[in-house]
Amino acid sequence: MPPARRPVRPSSPYGLLALPRAEDDGPPNGLTLDQAIERLIRCNLDLYSKSSEIPEAEADILTASLR
Repeated sequence: MPPARRPVRPSSPYGLLALPRAEDDGPPNGLTLDQAIERLIRCNLDLYSKSSEIPEAEADILTASLR
């Protein structure tokens, strides 16, 4: 006969975790995702320089197709 199993109660060694409610969408004057990405590109000089390389590469492709 196998030994009887006792139910295991989940424990939280660090205390209770307070999760935000579903209606909590952040601060009322917060950023949208598009605004956050635009700000990141504008403030990060490396990303800003990379964003100018994309139109340059597209121009190179267009020029190569004209030859």
